[in-house]
Amino acid sequence: MNRISFITAIILSLSLSTVLALASENQSARNFLEANSTFQKGNYEDALKQYAQLIEKHPGNGHLYYNQGNTYLRLGRLGAAIAAYRQGLVFLPRNQDLKANLTYARTLTKDDIKPVGAHPLVETLFFWHYFLNQHELVLALVVINMLFWLSMACRLYFRGQRMFHWLNVGTFGLILAFGASLLVHRVAPQTIALVNEPEIEVYAANRVDSVVRFKLHAGSEVAVIDENQNWLRIRLDKTQEGWLEKSKVALVHL
Repeated sequence: MNRISFITAIILSLSLSTVLALASENQSARNFLEANSTFQKGNYEDALKQYAQLIEKHPGNGHLYYNQGNTYLRLGRLGAAIAAYRQGLVFLPRNQDLKANLTYARTLTKDDIKPVGAHPLVETLFFWHYFLNQHELVLALVVINMLFWLSMACRLYFRGQRMFHWLNVGTFGLILAFGASLLVHRVAPQTIALVNEPEIEVYAANRVDSVVRFKLHAGSEVAVIDENQNWLRIRLDKTQEGWLEKSKVALVHL
């Protein structure tokens, strides 16, 4: 195959890939509209299956989790609804509809447990960590990195210009801040368990014949600190810990 034929083959291959990707997106858009129509007709179980299929193909789409949460809520599955809303906020951290529905769903819970989350002071001091999703953090890092090297070049070329020195220092600090946030998201994500049944028991050990320490009800949010096969070790606060069955909760990775 000569060079021209080889290049032509690459172009055709890329074009075909683009067409297939666009066709897939169009099909997903049609499936999304069909799922919404099914929901509006009140066929919530069928709508739930359709949203689950879409999430399997597009696991990073926060709007799908929002609709899934609404469907769970209509079905009375409070824990799953809250889990879907919280997972949606991972990808759409500033979406007001998600926040409003999550707040409403939490009012329906029975246990007086503070939702798992960062302290307000931490959210204020490290606002970018909670304000941006992972994709936005990556994009911000790329842009800031470009500015850092541009300021470095200008600093070397325009010697004596203090502006470029401080721009260099500032962008380097931002790289450290945004890089640390991305590292936390990727390496040490926080796992939260949402009670998915009307009532479950939390045991002293990871077996059902151990002492029951306390009970939790639908929608309760607890931090997961360990996992052992089909059991999760959870923590309510510094004094309350225990083991619960993994099959009885929905998990969210923040």
